[in-house]
Amino acid sequence: MSNKTGHQYAINIRIKSPAAFFGFLAALFLATLFYAAAPAYAADERILAFHSDVTVHEDSTLTVTETIRVRSTGQQIRRGIYREFPTRYQDDRGYYFTLGFTLRDVTRDGRPEPHRVERGSNMRRIYIGQEDVFLSPGEYTYRITYEVSRALIFHEDMDELYWNVTGDAWHFPIDAASVALRLPQGARVAEYVAYTGREGSRETDYAEAGYTQDGAFALRATRPLAPREGLTVSLAFSKGFVDELSSFENLMLLIANNKIFVFSLLYTVLLTAYFIIAWMFVGKNPPKGTIIPRFAPPEGFSPALCAYVLRMGLKGPQVAFTAALVSMGVKGYLTITESEKGEFTISCEKNDFSKLPPGEQSIADAMFASGRKTYKIPKRYDAEFAAIFEGFSRRVQDEHQGVYFSNNLVFSQTPLLLSIPAVSLNFMSFNAGLVTDIQLFIIAGALLVLHLMFTPLMRAPTVYGREKMDEIEGFKLYLETAEKLRLDAMHPPKMTPEIFEKFLPYAMALGVENKWAGYFTKSIPEEQYRSYRSRRSHWYRGRHASFGAVRMCTGLSRSLSSGLTQASRSSSSGGRGGGGRSGGGRGGGGGGGW
Repeated sequence: MSNKTGHQYAINIRIKSPAAFFGFLAALFLATLFYAAAPAYAADERILAFHSDVTVHEDSTLTVTETIRVRSTGQQIRRGIYREFPTRYQDDRGYYFTLGFTLRDVTRDGRPEPHRVERGSNMRRIYIGQEDVFLSPGEYTYRITYEVSRALIFHEDMDELYWNVTGDAWHFPIDAASVALRLPQGARVAEYVAYTGREGSRETDYAEAGYTQDGAFALRATRPLAPREGLTVSLAFSKGFVDELSSFENLMLLIANNKIFVFSLLYTVLLTAYFIIAWMFVGKNPPKGTIIPRFAPPEGFSPALCAYVLRMGLKGPQVAFTAALVSMGVKGYLTITESEKGEFTISCEKNDFSKLPPGEQSIADAMFASGRKTYKIPKRYDAEFAAIFEGFSRRVQDEHQGVYFSNNLVFSQTPLLLSIPAVSLNFMSFNAGLVTDIQLFIIAGALLVLHLMFTPLMRAPTVYGREKMDEIEGFKLYLETAEKLRLDAMHPPKMTPEIFEKFLPYAMALGVENKWAGYFTKSIPEEQYRSYRSRRSHWYRGRHASFGAVRMCTGLSRSLSSGLTQASRSSSSGGRGGGGRSGGGRGGGGGGGW
């Protein structure tokens, strides 16, 4: 017998047969991998069997006993396992409902096992085992018994148990899953289906085991379940065997399970009532007077102020700004020059602006600051121009705030301040799973609509403001119907180029410049009209003749709007009928080791 060592044999093999040597190495490598991996595969932690006994009682409660046999290697299952059970669900209408959950018994290998229950806003987590007691590797059988209320679904023709047997949030695979369902005496299964797989799966890998000796209806999964896969069953039976809650009881439960939404709805109803009452007391306009044509604006009123009072705010401020520039031009304070490309340059013609209305004065002071004599209206965003415009708007508003009308901000903004925490509460509750997305949309949308609708309605003119509004409306009536008034023998002032230009800024501010210009072209004699067209305007120079002043104003307003637009952008069901799925229904949850 040879006494050569293994090392010597290896040398001989390599020398005599290289192919045999490499085959030997490959076999050795595969054997090493197999022996290294085999223990981990054979001893990985898993649920060997998950069986659930579910008993439906006549009072519609359930008693559930889960028998869970696990293999522990001390990796995750060190002290024991934990089981999570959801208690808060959302129905097809978007409302939340809560299941009653009472833990009755926990055992390990047939003996009572220490445990504790942690309560969450929408679940219970049962920790089985002790903090300072560690398990030896091996197999253990846990049995958890609990009672559940409000888990059944009541249809018109059937009652249904739609139950997530294992849950689909386990961290371990489940080798075998089964369930035994016991109905009240006399009740028989009318329809049933089971689903397997991850949440939302429509797979039906299950087999019916039939009725057991004690009358339970049994089902089992026909394949192992991977981590985060589960078994869900839907079972329908005839009505009349379990008690159904009354409509009043269902309503009380609905309110109890949706407290924040119900509170928010109540707040919305009260807010609506508040707005209506507040509007009746402070938001109603004083009685409107009789509107008769007036042939001049109210004394001391600039075009911008007329628009501000009549509209109770500078709505369409670019038009008011353009009217202010034209007004200053007509009065000789500046000249507007329009180039062939439609660009506008404002030139200063006077140095003292003290007699101008506040809004116009703010424009002149800003455009011609530090001795500057010209200012070019920008086509694109310009910080200085934006500041000039904002200064004009602010000056008009600040000068006359509260004189002609009141925004009644105390009555409109106080509810807004109260609504902010209400909406914030709903958003936080949504993130915590206490409010559904539909409920959040309803509340936030209703509050937004209320504030957007009632805030402008709260704005109301003062008695003095209503008088001035009547005067402005009378003046506007003259500007837009002057020709008809002449025909109706109302005897308006005789139209002249001076009258036309004097009131043109007002017509622009009030939105009737085209009608005013049309009246002008038709009312003056032909000879005087030709003379007006041929002479040079003292306040406008450009590609349009004097008779095209309205066209010029439109172009200027468009240019201002372009710049101001850029400026503003820079500043600022159950499981029946094929509708079921794995992970649906009541029950569910999952678990792991700790």
